[in-house]
Amino acid sequence: MITPSEAEWLRRSCGICKHRDLLIKLSATYSSLYQKNYIDKYFLEAPEMIGILEFVTFPVDENSDEQVYQTFSHLKAIEEKGKQLIALMNTNTLIPLGEAYATGIPVKDLKRWMSGILGFRSEYSSIASDIEDFKKQAMNPVVNLQATAGILPSSIKKLYESPGLQETSSLSHIQRIALEDVNSFFNQWKENPYIRSIKNSGDYQSFYGIILLLYTYLLGNTFESIVGNLSTPKNDVPFLCKLTDMHDIITKAAPLLQKVDPEFAITVCNTLKSCPSLIPEELFKKITNSTPNPQNFRSPRVSVMDFDSVQSILTGTSKELHILSSGNTFANPDEMHDPLNRNQKGIPLEFRNLLKNVTLDTLPETCLEIMLEVRKINEGKP
Repeated sequence: MITPSEAEWLRRSCGICKHRDLLIKLSATYSSLYQKNYIDKYFLEAPEMIGILEFVTFPVDENSDEQVYQTFSHLKAIEEKGKQLIALMNTNTLIPLGEAYATGIPVKDLKRWMSGILGFRSEYSSIASDIEDFKKQAMNPVVNLQATAGILPSSIKKLYESPGLQETSSLSHIQRIALEDVNSFFNQWKENPYIRSIKNSGDYQSFYGIILLLYTYLLGNTFESIVGNLSTPKNDVPFLCKLTDMHDIITKAAPLLQKVDPEFAITVCNTLKSCPSLIPEELFKKITNSTPNPQNFRSPRVSVMDFDSVQSILTGTSKELHILSSGNTFANPDEMHDPLNRNQKGIPLEFRNLLKNVTLDTLPETCLEIMLEVRKINEGKP
């Protein structure tokens, strides 16, 4: 198995630490209550007993100053609402948020519950430190950002080269490795007739972006065998395609690329297959700069992507794809206004590695940066 230190590094670099840390704090309290017969074993084995409060904004056209401003106003309202909920924590009571949910820490009720029949025997002190640890962490929340944006195929390379809003983590290393490897691939292919035929057109950048996205999925498949159940499979890639049918990254988003030469598609797959980065031990070394034990790795829980799917997407065949499901997908790419579109449409990509040290105070400004960064990326500006 992966060593504890490796597991902790990968767990935190996958961006799943905050919620799990709170669960660990809560589990300590449950364990104490169970040992004193205040609760039954169900609470130790039950699914997660705390949830993440999720706010969703309306879709926004990041190229519209008016819509960006409206979204910024919504984010300021979310900031205010979040601060109101945190303030409720200090009341030491449970505040209902609906029929099935509540927030707060019921300290007063716990003290009364654990005080004994006549109040002579107070056992609250046995869990007081656990409660205070949980409360301290819960009162200092971290906002986990999620964003889905339409990125033109020709702008995907620019997206990967724009680290300003990306967290330094295993996924940012996968981004870096993907860029390095794909650049090497295109150097190998530079004399290929297909590449030469599109070299001096916008199609070249579109094709580059699509190969970069597909190859990242293949890296994600290898990464899945490293992290195992330490995180959700959706955290195996930095950018998750949200199209219902991934064939459409070409057929709808970059229609001028529909006729990828089948023989060249085979060449592409053979080149990718031979890349050392797709070997778990090699990818682990590139991410962590350390040598792992080969026995640590396991078979992937899911197929993030296989080579048959890459070939099918490139050639436009109707073969069933074996690709990680992203959930809540879109039937069509995003429409882009002239002259931005360059005969393309935006591939909806879910950003899985956005900045994680975001607080309520910095939420609106950070989201504004994301919207403006997406605008700049699609415009092809440095």
